[in-house]
Amino acid sequence: MKPIYLAGLFLLAASAGAQNRFVYVNNQGDPNYITGYQINANGSLTQLAAAPFSTGGNGSNGNTSGPMNSMAIVPGSSATYLYAANGNDPSISVFTLDPQTGNLQLTGSPLLLNDSSGVYSLSASPNHQFLYVTNEFSSDIHA
Repeated sequence: MKPIYLAGLFLLAASAGAQNRFVYVNNQGDPNYITGYQINANGSLTQLAAAPFSTGGNGSNGNTSGPMNSMAIVPGSSATYLYAANGNDPSISVFTLDPQTGNLQLTGSPLLLNDSSGVYSLSASPNHQFLYVTNEFSSDIHA
């Protein structure tokens, strides 16, 4: 439970302003899925009833340990998006985030990257216009 708690805290800090009542964990299973939790007033976590949310892709399945930033939460003009890396595909899944319930809705098929599978890190530009994706096993940076 401790790694989940720490990963959630990282995502919460990275997404301040986008949402502040929920945290998410990229489980990197095969198939891959995201688990969402509501943050309770006392700091404890309760798994969302609709979770887990399938990414439609395949995670690393324990072959590699993904970084805590294998997801990015990015506020948009009409919605908030959660991007999740699928370490074994290689692909990125895109979800819209419901700010009231914390539930995620997959927006379509995962976006395929043109490199080998690996451990991906994701980060949004400060103006939220671009998502940058790096692969630990290559020098590629996707925008």
